Amino acid sequence: LDKNCLLGKKKDKIYLVPDEIIAPYILKNACWDYEIIHFLKKNIRNNNNIFIDIGANVGLITKQLLKTNIKIKKIFCFEPDKNTFECLKQNLSKNKIITTYNFGLGLKTKSLKLYKNKMNSGDNSFVKKSKIYEICKKNNINSFLKKNYKIINNNHLIYKSDTQGMDEELFIGVQDKYFKKIKIAIIEITNHKFITKNDKMFFSRIKLFKNLYDKKLNKITINEIRHRVKNNQEFDLLMSR
Repeated sequence: LDKNCLLGKKKDKIYLVPDEIIAPYILKNACWDYEIIHFLKKNIRNNNNIFIDIGANVGLITKQLLKTNIKIKKIFCFEPDKNTFECLKQNLSKNKIITTYNFGLGLKTKSLKLYKNKMNSGDNSFVKKSKIYEICKKNNINSFLKKNYKIINNNHLIYKSDTQGMDEELFIGVQDKYFKKIKIAIIEITNHKFITKNDKMFFSRIKLFKNLYDKKLNKITINEIRHRVKNNQEFDLLMSR
C-alpha cells in the first residue's frame, strides 16, 4: 500500500490472486465491498461478537473489519481454493483472533470439484460453472458449529457467506440451535431454483430478522425479495435482528 487506506497502513502488503475483477479493483480503489462494513457498523449492538466468513477469498472483508472500532472476539475464515487460501493466510496471519481454514462449509463433509473462474477469483464455486476445477474439501457446517459451540454460545454471531450458489442451502441448513445465535446475516442470492423449491423454510428464516437491506443499503421487504427471486435477479441480502 502506498498510503493509509481502508485495507491497512502505508507499506502494508496485500496479497491478491491475479485476475481481471478483484485484483484491478483493489489496485485502483484500495477497498472491497465496503458496503458490508458500513452495514456492520450500523447494526452491531454488542461487544461480544464472533465473525464467520464463509467463502472469505483473500480475507478483504475481515481486513477492513479489523480496521474499524467494532469489537470482535474471534474470526473464522473459510476458503477452499488453495492459491486463494495462501493469500488469505498471508493477509491475516498476524492477528491472533483469526483462524483460517482451507476448506468450504456445506451440509456434508466430503471432497468435491471446485470450479474455477480464471477471470474472477471471487467466482469459484462448487456449483458447476466452468471446465476448470480442482478437488477441494467441504466440511459440515453444523459439525463445525457444534465443535465451537462454547465460543459461539455466549456471543453474538455475525454470519457472512459468499459461496457462489450455495448460500441459500447453508442458510436454511444451519440447525436451529446455532441459527438463533446469528444476530447479523449476509448472504448472496443466486440460486433462485433452490429458494423456490424451499420457499417456506427460506422465508421463515428471513422473517426472523427485523431489518433487511440490499447491497446499496436500501431497505427491502419480503415481497421485494420474492419479486427479485421470481425474476432471477442476483443480489446481496443483509439482515439484522
